[in-house]
Amino acid sequence: MNFVERKGVKMNDIHISQEMLIGKISKLSNIDYETVKLVFDTCESILINDIKKVSENLSLSFKIFSGISIDAKWKPSKNQLNNLTHEKIISESKIMIKANITKCYKRKINKKKGEK
Repeated sequence: MNFVERKGVKMNDIHISQEMLIGKISKLSNIDYETVKLVFDTCESILINDIKKVSENLSLSFKIFSGISIDAKWKPSKNQLNNLTHEKIISESKIMIKANITKCYKRKINKKKGEK
């Protein structure tokens, strides 16, 4: 397996890029690289377009795998007061996005060899 060296990544850390993952999937499933890449790109496009639809009335949970999801919620704007300068600060509304991995999925990953 070829590993990619990145700035700030230790020598013995493994970083699997999207291209490497697409290559692995292509090889293991016997599907050509371009088809797998098209599926990845389409999935990413769907995810981005759906997250952009999040509003104060609509939140989103996008299930990537069984146990891994991406959650998006609307964070409304709010007025705050700076403690030092006493200036009024207005934070704009935005979409908050986070990845979520379930405890069950973590247990599945951390199982010892031979355990069921």
